[in-house]
Amino acid sequence: MASDSESETDFTDVFRELSQRRKASTGMRAIRKAQKQAASIPDSRAIFQPGIRVTKRVTLALAASGHQGLAEKIAKCDRKKGICGSIYCQKCREGLSTSLLKRTKKNLLHKFQDNEEGLFTELRHVSGLVDITALQPSDIRFAIKQAREVFERAAHRRPWFKAEGAFELELVDFKHMDRMSPLYSPEKKTSLEDLLSGTLTRPMYGDDEMVVLVHWHALMVGLDDTTGLTREGGRQSTRGSAFSVLRKHYHRHRQLYVQPLRRPKVSSTIAKDISKICSYPFKNAYRLKYTFEGSDYQNGEYVDFKTLGEFIHVYRQIGRHGNKGLQISYGSRPS
Repeated sequence: MASDSESETDFTDVFRELSQRRKASTGMRAIRKAQKQAASIPDSRAIFQPGIRVTKRVTLALAASGHQGLAEKIAKCDRKKGICGSIYCQKCREGLSTSLLKRTKKNLLHKFQDNEEGLFTELRHVSGLVDITALQPSDIRFAIKQAREVFERAAHRRPWFKAEGAFELELVDFKHMDRMSPLYSPEKKTSLEDLLSGTLTRPMYGDDEMVVLVHWHALMVGLDDTTGLTREGGRQSTRGSAFSVLRKHYHRHRQLYVQPLRRPKVSSTIAKDISKICSYPFKNAYRLKYTFEGSDYQNGEYVDFKTLGEFIHVYRQIGRHGNKGLQISYGSRPS
């Protein structure tokens, strides 16, 4: 097996070759050659050095994991000829964010057109931690299915409750999770440990295995509302609010996190802030993240090629065409 220094040399050669052949006429040949070279690079964190372009990192990761076909689809992605649908493609990621913003405006914000105060009173940015699963499509889909059942119970006979958002997947490394110190990242460490205590699948995972944190982010209105409950025989129904349904299921440490819409800073606007929130579920992360806050690109260790490539592939499988497999939409208005 080659040493880390030899791996770094091969890695440099790959990017030199890509840089020399960036023109469209030879771009795909360069990618295929880089894929072959990347496949022979040992699976090591040492080859991930700062300053590497994300597009090149994605190409090499997919090659190392044997998913060259997806790498080519991302490289050829075009709105007219066909989109790749990967969250690790900038065009598709921006498209998903734009689509969520359009749904949010249509289904949630229309009632606040002339009522800005109402927007701050009712609109909520909500995040929920669903489960920690193996990096397997079937396990992730099962976790998402369970989360959708909770949303359906929250929306049942509550037409005033509306939600628009998306599920997000994040890689977690048990070995590196031990480095989450009480001073550095107490909230996330406690949340993950508490979440793991409630899953039946933890004994199957090794301490050095990468797993997936399934969670979601959504904008909601009518979350706390009970005034719209149907009155039968002069008595108010006791079904409670949508929030009470979510809170009953997401009861572990910071498993459910609700934030009101903050008033924008001087340099921003409500529209810009909502647009930013709508882009939040769509990240092309390639590093581990130890905190809930902070940048997804400067937070922790780099994910190795093979695991990152497999993660990108699985993410695309779960999302399906147009990210329908990860979309959250309840109480939408008819077209």
